[in-house]
Amino acid sequence: MITSKDFDEALKIIYEYKYQLDNELISVKPKPVFVNIEYKISNHTFLILQHYFNDHLGYLLERKDLSSMDLETLKSIDFMKIRKYRGFGKTAEERLKNAIESFQ
Repeated sequence: MITSKDFDEALKIIYEYKYQLDNELISVKPKPVFVNIEYKISNHTFLILQHYFNDHLGYLLERKDLSSMDLETLKSIDFMKIRKYRGFGKTAEERLKNAIESFQ
């Protein structure tokens, strides 16, 4: 059997929930920032990125896509995975990181 105290606690929970719904702030997602890295990376680095995007993100990257790349996607590149591609060494990694950081 429900006591008066249980009923009052249930009403309090319902009131707090309704208050949350009424006063909840609308979360605004930031608009994606698109950057042009077309001239900041070499053809070889582009080919590595193309393989990485295809293998790990399921996206076929084309050369024209470099002119409007999502900055958050670029920041989320897993350099531990991309280092495993043949021909992607320390110099290429530094240049890619510098190209990405130049937009921050």
